[in-house]
Amino acid sequence: MYDRFIFTKSMTIRAYADRPERPSDQVEIKFLQTLLDKAIEQGSVTQDNVQDAIKSCGVLNYDDLGMYTADEIVTRLKDTGNKLVGTLSRKQVAQLRKLRDLCLRVAKGNKALLWDIHNLWRTDPHKTRVRK
Repeated sequence: MYDRFIFTKSMTIRAYADRPERPSDQVEIKFLQTLLDKAIEQGSVTQDNVQDAIKSCGVLNYDDLGMYTADEIVTRLKDTGNKLVGTLSRKQVAQLRKLRDLCLRVAKGNKALLWDIHNLWRTDPHKTRVRK
């Protein structure tokens, strides 16, 4: 479904370009990076991947998660993860990989690539556009 892929691209941008300060947001970023790396690696996200990403993000290791409890954050992570479950096409995987790489470069200070990220976010990998 294309809407799921748009959501996946949005989460990719958040996971690799955002540098949050709140512990609850840091946990979510670690979760998303783990899950999206798996999606890019294997071309799909499963319920097991969601559970593994929740375990690996360390949500239970934080003493202070701000105004949220660990259970509330786990619930939020499960909801997000469930929206990412599914199989991606090769073109979608390639686009996610490129988007992740651009976001990592922007996070290192290359702000000139922001427009490329915007354009890639808007592009449907299954529709080719021919310039005249």
